[in-house]
Amino acid sequence: MNKTVHKNISIDILKCWAALLITNSHMDMLYTYFAGLATGGALGDALFFFCSGFTLFLGRLGSFDNWYKRRINRIYPSVIGWAVISTFFFGYQSDVKSMILTGGGWFVSSIMVYYVLFYFIRKYFSDKIIWMFFTAGLFILIWYIICFENKEINHLYKGDWKMVFSFIFMLEGAVIGMKRVKPQCNLFRDAMAFFLCIILFYGIQYAGMKNPAISYAQIITLIPLMGAVYYLYKLANTDKWGKIYNNKWGKSIITIILGLCLEIYLCQFSLFTDCMNFLFPFNLLLIFLLIVMVAYCVRCVGRWVVQTFREEDYDWHSIVKL
Repeated sequence: MNKTVHKNISIDILKCWAALLITNSHMDMLYTYFAGLATGGALGDALFFFCSGFTLFLGRLGSFDNWYKRRINRIYPSVIGWAVISTFFFGYQSDVKSMILTGGGWFVSSIMVYYVLFYFIRKYFSDKIIWMFFTAGLFILIWYIICFENKEINHLYKGDWKMVFSFIFMLEGAVIGMKRVKPQCNLFRDAMAFFLCIILFYGIQYAGMKNPAISYAQIITLIPLMGAVYYLYKLANTDKWGKIYNNKWGKSIITIILGLCLEIYLCQFSLFTDCMNFLFPFNLLLIFLLIVMVAYCVRCVGRWVVQTFREEDYDWHSIVKL
């Protein structure tokens, strides 16, 4: 029998940060003359995969078909909801095949494959999860040496390359989640360690842009990125963030963003516009609020579609609740 796992608010906080970072990284057209501030996508993606690995390692397992079905039931209603909305209101056209395989972008395509790998690792190698982590790291290194093209160009975190190495962040989450112990935190020390990791992450990439010889070693940026994820996890466990989470307004904001993380990702690309750039920096907030509202509609339509194919009457309360 599975043990009851108490809610870990740090994971909720990390998912909220991840949604904000990923959205910010796509806002380059909104930043006018400060497009360089539209960054953080790699860290946001890593946080999402980390949180998935953390929570899935603690959740119930069961047979693969039913376990995978629960993953599909969480993700694809929203993918279908966005397909409906984007078709009628944004003029998109997509068939069933493209909706299933690529309708949720590279993140959804990746994580649906990662789920398969993760299930069997947890089922058969849960006591060797650290070895699985290092094995994945070795695989990524070999793949980078043999298969990664144009190493003299900084493009490790662009395009479909991300699908190869992002799984290691999921395993990082599993390694941390396996301990089932709240980490000891020191706000100043952990914050400094986080910023050091971020400086190394961006510094190596910047140096690679100036010197192609350094760019050949861009794969090592995964190490400070994993460090940044770990120290953000520790910071999310500090009492300061616990107080913010338990504050009425803080919890409301985190809960709304948390509940719509996937939907925010799905719809944001169609909503970015520079027509409000004269309001900078307030245009950033206005566009994000618009994204949240559309994301909520995506969630509702997805739930409505699911209930439409059931024999029971519509439960409108469950459809519209956050």
